[in-house]
Amino acid sequence: MRPDTRFEPEDKLGTLLHAELDPRVNILRVLGCRHGNTAAVEARAQVLGPQPNLRGKLEVNRRAGAFHGQLDLRFRLIHLKVQGGLADLKIPQPAAIEVETEAHLMRAQLIFCILLAVTSYASRCAQPEIRHADVFTSGLDGYHSYRIPAIETAPDGSQLAFAEARRYNRADPGMEENDIDLVMKRSSDGGMTWSSMKVIEDPGERWSAANPATVVDKTNGRIWLFYVRSKPGRSSVTARAGTEDMQTLARTSGDNGVTWSEPIDLTKAARDMSDPNWRVSVVGPGGPIQDRRGRLIAPAWKRDPPGVFAILSADHGRTWQRGQMVPGTQGGNENQLVELSDGRVLMDFRQDSGPQRWRAVSNDGGKTWSEPREAVTVSPVACAVERYRLRSAGRDRDRLLWTGPKGPGRLNLVIRVSHDEGQTFPVERPVSEGYAAYSDLTILKDKSAGILWERGVQQGYQFITFTRVTGMFLEPAK
Repeated sequence: MRPDTRFEPEDKLGTLLHAELDPRVNILRVLGCRHGNTAAVEARAQVLGPQPNLRGKLEVNRRAGAFHGQLDLRFRLIHLKVQGGLADLKIPQPAAIEVETEAHLMRAQLIFCILLAVTSYASRCAQPEIRHADVFTSGLDGYHSYRIPAIETAPDGSQLAFAEARRYNRADPGMEENDIDLVMKRSSDGGMTWSSMKVIEDPGERWSAANPATVVDKTNGRIWLFYVRSKPGRSSVTARAGTEDMQTLARTSGDNGVTWSEPIDLTKAARDMSDPNWRVSVVGPGGPIQDRRGRLIAPAWKRDPPGVFAILSADHGRTWQRGQMVPGTQGGNENQLVELSDGRVLMDFRQDSGPQRWRAVSNDGGKTWSEPREAVTVSPVACAVERYRLRSAGRDRDRLLWTGPKGPGRLNLVIRVSHDEGQTFPVERPVSEGYAAYSDLTILKDKSAGILWERGVQQGYQFITFTRVTGMFLEPAK
């Protein structure tokens, strides 16, 4: 079941409120609109009592004040009684919300529809600023769990969601006799509904096809999908140097992800096979880019010793070369790239230890890197960074987006906005409360941002969820 439901206005004389009941954290969210582009209401109610007799307090905040009400769920009916008023938007006597329940994944979830008629002079409410839809659900389609999300917007505007389908347990490639396949789903409506699952690679019993990372070559419309293939029992810590225990591979698609090529072996380009300690090179997850000169640049990390670098192609993938390591002794892994407004390339990468990620900059398209500097404070986890706006493209300012768990640990996903090309991320917006781990970002054709991330309710990694956020959500009007 999708974690939210949307509503369109049916009364031309009024404006409909948008409401979401989030069963993951028992929170009712109500969004209202008034004339223009400014959201007038954002309501949030924490449900306090047990089902099916829920009671809670509703607090509605706006720019210049607040009003309060009570939430009462009894016998499949919610009465929302609001005291107070709001300029240009008034809520009449109590609105009815019909609710029905069903059992799903060992918990009761609420499926509901809301019709709230309001006497505003606006004739239509804008789209909700944030929407969620589960893409992969652990335990379905013959797999124990799904992990390591990657998201791409194809040239035709559809969204392609990739993940590791872990058959027997949640263990990483080569561990606990797991079997991992590389899978994909497609959305043609901005991420709200998704196709059936397609297996891109099943390398064999107890083998793994893992760690997806994607980029679109805008010159020819070809999508590149990077991943690793590992033999049974061989992981990033047990793969043998100089062997193909773990291969660095890529596939391409020229038809928006409908079909994929046979694997292209990049192992020897991504690794020094003569190095007696270099076990594996892994791209991403997520994070490759095409820069303004047309070069394809994919972030990569290695063992052993740990380090981060990039592989790059100046001829649309016909040949690849390996750049130099980011200098220093900090190590690092699970990295992503973004091109800065001046043409340099920023690498944001996970720390091996300590409270902060690292960032380094390349002046030559990923061949060499600056000394790294400490970056966002976050638990060690795979995070995402993406270009959102460019002043040179006519926008009011440059903007980068970053997603990751606010914490503590792998909890509470947030999205942050930078106006200084990744030096700081002063704007922070909550995406969801509860368990949150790896994430990846894409920009949709309508310029909203899409997040594909690992979500949990009772525990982590129960879902891979797609969340779509608008510019209004990222930086609300003051």
